[in-house]
Amino acid sequence: MSRYSSIYRPTPASYRRGAAPSTEPHYLPGDNFPYLESREISISLQDCGFTAIEENVIKPTSKYMRKILEETLEVFMGVNTDMIANMVNEKKKERSVNAEQSFAEGNGSTSNEDVDEDTTDSLLLVILYRCAFQFFVGVGIRDLTLSDILKPDPARTRRILSALINYIKFRNEQSVDQEPLEKECEAEFTRMKKAQANNDSLTSKINQFKRKLEQDTSNDSASKRASLRQITTYNTKLTTELKKLKRTQEYLNNELTKYKNEKFRLTEKIDDSDYLINEADRELATLRSYLQTDVKQTETIIADLKKDLSNHRDLISQLAKQNSNLSFTIESFLKVESEIKPIFNQLDDTLKDLTREESTLSKLEKLNEYKSELQLETNELTNQIDLIEKKLANQQSLIERLEKQQDSKLQQDQSKVKELTDELAELNREREEFEAALTLRNATIEEYKLKIKLKRKELEDDEREVELNLAKLNSHVKFYLSEMSKKLESSV
Repeated sequence: MSRYSSIYRPTPASYRRGAAPSTEPHYLPGDNFPYLESREISISLQDCGFTAIEENVIKPTSKYMRKILEETLEVFMGVNTDMIANMVNEKKKERSVNAEQSFAEGNGSTSNEDVDEDTTDSLLLVILYRCAFQFFVGVGIRDLTLSDILKPDPARTRRILSALINYIKFRNEQSVDQEPLEKECEAEFTRMKKAQANNDSLTSKINQFKRKLEQDTSNDSASKRASLRQITTYNTKLTTELKKLKRTQEYLNNELTKYKNEKFRLTEKIDDSDYLINEADRELATLRSYLQTDVKQTETIIADLKKDLSNHRDLISQLAKQNSNLSFTIESFLKVESEIKPIFNQLDDTLKDLTREESTLSKLEKLNEYKSELQLETNELTNQIDLIEKKLANQQSLIERLEKQQDSKLQQDQSKVKELTDELAELNREREEFEAALTLRNATIEEYKLKIKLKRKELEDDEREVELNLAKLNSHVKFYLSEMSKKLESSV
């Protein structure tokens, strides 16, 4: 868990500076990252391989923000602009195919190309924003908007880029421990990407075969249409199977993302636990210095002092008896006083030593109590560490189980892809046979068309000859009738 020094915290002057119109970002309480200067941002981004100029950070443009977000998503999420453009183009192709089919069926609806051109850029922008929003939520920016891309504000741009650089630094610090897992995840992601590419290529090939078969169906006889419908139905089943495989891949991608987030959260918990354990070890080290005093030796010294005190008291009682027996002369009194005075001094010293030893004993008792309390706290921390280790073991077993499930699902997907490949090869063979038969039939049809053309030409020639003979016959009949009418008139 990364902890920041106080030098990165904004000073009160930076708060006051936000009141005037400036490019300085206003520090938000929920931001757990330092705000960097424009020059430091540009240098850090250049070190990380991003396109960055200090002028672009001070006066950001929509083009620059889109470019930096595209580079960020490509590096940290594996999403590039080509992938987004392919997604949009696939959607456009599906809409155009549906529109052509509906137009061919007689609905009279056509695709609006102008609308598609207008919406393509908008779709790309929205997809870029959704992916960037998901990424920056994990970084610490939860208020990313479309305005930050279309009309970027210098202060918000500095805040967004500061969060990005802080994430990159944290990622570089943790990359040493996470490098084996990262390589494994990258390998899994590469395999999944290859499988997805194979599935997409198979889907496109099947769609091409479907369109060709549909075109051939419109020119073929009724008997062949039934077989083509069966092939179309079979292709539809294959398409549904491919969609199921895509859903399975999306589910695996989601599981992989959840696994990464859970591992990141557990790593933070482990860092917190290590920090608490280090603090407890430091306190135990300070307490051990207080426990180096030998308690038995101190008790022996106190016992000796008590024995000296009892001896001095006995001596005082003996002296008192002697004093009572002596005559109360001034000389004897002075003598006794001179003898007793050092004894009283020794008694005072002994009492002071006893007082010090009693205070030392009380301190030792308090230290022992504090030691027992620390021992209890240490036991509690040990129990907590054991619980965390058990949780980590459970999480590790869960991760291993998920990895096994993922491997099994990948194997199943690969077997299904292999089956689909075999079925596609069989379809290709059947299509080639069908195309050969269709070519032969087309040749026969062309031959019959040629014969029909020749027969039609012969019929046209015969028709012209008959019409000519009929015209001659009509002229002869007319001439005969005119001659007959003339003869009848002359006879009359």
